[in-house]
Amino acid sequence: MKILDLGCGCHKMPGAIGVDFNPNSDADIIYDLNAFPYPFPDNGFDLIHCDGILEHLDDIVQVMEELHRIAKPGAKIEIIAPVLHQR
Repeated sequence: MKILDLGCGCHKMPGAIGVDFNPNSDADIIYDLNAFPYPFPDNGFDLIHCDGILEHLDDIVQVMEELHRIAKPGAKIEIIAPVLHQR
């Protein structure tokens, strides 16, 4: 299974290719996820993990298009985002 951990920070998912903007992270690839297209081939990943990264990116629609492009057919995309409380 080919796994991509976008915005991995210092807690990269075991067995994943980690991507982060911060050179002090556990990332295998240092990359600005606001730059498109992402440096990955079409249909390349079985699992894409995004934990606490989407809220830091500028164009969520473009990010979703890229995730769709680089995910294999039937791939799983995990998105974890903070809960926003309204008053």
